[in-house]
Amino acid sequence: MEGWATVMGRHDETEVLIGPIPSKLERILVPLLDPGEPVHVKLKGGFKEALICTDSRVIILKTGLNTGLMFGSNAWQSRYSAITSAEVHYHGISGYLELTAGGVAESRKTFVGKNSAEHAPNCVSLLARHDLNVWRKIASMILDRAEQARHPVASAAPAGDDLACAIERLWRLHNEGALSAEEFATAKARLIGG
Repeated sequence: MEGWATVMGRHDETEVLIGPIPSKLERILVPLLDPGEPVHVKLKGGFKEALICTDSRVIILKTGLNTGLMFGSNAWQSRYSAITSAEVHYHGISGYLELTAGGVAESRKTFVGKNSAEHAPNCVSLLARHDLNVWRKIASMILDRAEQARHPVASAAPAGDDLACAIERLWRLHNEGALSAEEFATAKARLIGG
């Protein structure tokens, strides 16, 4: 969707959103994806962790000793409609992206130990400060997708002034990157009844 492509503000920087992840995580990801499910974000975390965003869900993959998994791996998944917060925390030399969804408690993470971001299934560790703005923008896009999933555009065609207001609202969502040009055209046609 176009909203992911413009997360950096310019179309020519989309490569930033798709990066290499550890081969073991790539092998775990492939069977998790539905056939034809597009991946818009695929970024490696600080350790053997990865954040993956598709049209319908967010996946966090983890493996390795630093993530508390000596053997095996962990795949945390959530539909956008269930996500209630996406926050980036940074503390001098490290940080983390934390996603909260129904039934997942948000808690302050420590630098090391069992309550660290590396060990939490709903967090991705961040070690490079230069990537911080990218992670913050992705967190914002995840929240936008979550809001859009919880409050889809009404399919009933409003009348008169209500129609103009509904189209104006769609246009604002399109300009903010929450709707792609194709989604805007489809929703507008649905509103108009064509």
